[in-house]
Amino acid sequence: MRVWPLAIVAVVACKPASVPSSSGGVDAGLAVAIEGPCPKLRVYGLGTSRLIAYGTYGLEDSVLTRERPDAAAAQSLAWLDANGARFASNLLAGLPTNKDGWVAGDLELGGTSLDDAWLVRAETTLGKVQRGALFERRRAYYARENERWTESPTKREQVLPGVRPPPFPELLVCTRYGTDAHFAHHATERLSEGDTIVVGRCEDELHRAKSPVLILSFRVGDRAWKAAEAPRSELFDGIVNADVLFVSRDEAYLYAYAPYDEGKKTTYLVRWDGRAWSTMNVPFEGPIVSLARGTDGSVWAVARFADLHRKPPNGEWSKVALPEPKFVEPIPDALRVIEVQSTGDDVWVHAAYPIAIGSGDEARAARSHVLYTTRKWSAPLFCDRALPAANALGGSSRKQTGAHLQRAERKFETPESSK
Repeated sequence: MRVWPLAIVAVVACKPASVPSSSGGVDAGLAVAIEGPCPKLRVYGLGTSRLIAYGTYGLEDSVLTRERPDAAAAQSLAWLDANGARFASNLLAGLPTNKDGWVAGDLELGGTSLDDAWLVRAETTLGKVQRGALFERRRAYYARENERWTESPTKREQVLPGVRPPPFPELLVCTRYGTDAHFAHHATERLSEGDTIVVGRCEDELHRAKSPVLILSFRVGDRAWKAAEAPRSELFDGIVNADVLFVSRDEAYLYAYAPYDEGKKTTYLVRWDGRAWSTMNVPFEGPIVSLARGTDGSVWAVARFADLHRKPPNGEWSKVALPEPKFVEPIPDALRVIEVQSTGDDVWVHAAYPIAIGSGDEARAARSHVLYTTRKWSAPLFCDRALPAANALGGSSRKQTGAHLQRAERKFETPESSK
């Protein structure tokens, strides 16, 4: 998940979009799948099955502002198929829900099928100032058994295929950087055979960097972890986010960006070819904040939270056009591209744009979110977090969505139109 500051900006009128797409670029076959005020729109693959977690992260209302401690993260699950998204109550059986059917916490899940799936439910609160951490997270682990979720702290480890790596050598890695250094984990990726990559760096108790960004790897057949320094960058001088995309033993990618400084033009992308990590040159400026690889070998990148780029196998990078949102006309050039991910043959792109909810002096800034996909999709769906979980994903037409679109017409309006 990526978090950005609330933007108290601008507002839009609720009517079919008529302005050209502001992203420009080539057509990569993306279409609007889901749109509306649902901050969490993330797809998970369970073998050949696809599920979507939708709802809110809760950070804007409860963690960052401290104004609404009751508005913690609340999410739900639905099936994805060729006809769109389909809510099914048994997907939530065994999970704690509120009166509107939303699950408390941020949901992450995986496995080879729903029958043997694992689920992690994370609840986030503000960190204690004296500890130097921005957030504190409590996690509960669940196993899928007899069409219900039951708490099972070891389930995720049990269903991971392949060889288990030896214990992670945190103390050994950071000892050379000082007695007070500990390993700050940024990302972990694992192949089905068991090969594993961990990215992070050594920091002191105040989260100040004591080492470069480090890449630790375990390869099935080896007896121990191997450590290497990532190619250096000016980005590593301050707070940095780093992530890894692990495709195979001969293909992996590491990218990094400064989370609170989008003005930096530095792009950091390095590739593993089975022998060494080397810098990849790209024709665009700005940090890469999300990366994915399709099954056709294409690499997709989100730069500066603003643009989507794609590099086909043996081809050149090109900017990808994102279609217009379908339910609300956005402010030109205000689309914020958050994440690109791939599941099987499908690519999904999550973006958002500013809106206002309410009217007159009571209008408040908010965001509408858009999930694009290359998957075959019948028609866009509207998602409204303000409704009960079972009804939040509406249909694609005025007749089908009914109250959803009426609610949008009533709440997404400009100050000028409400005076």
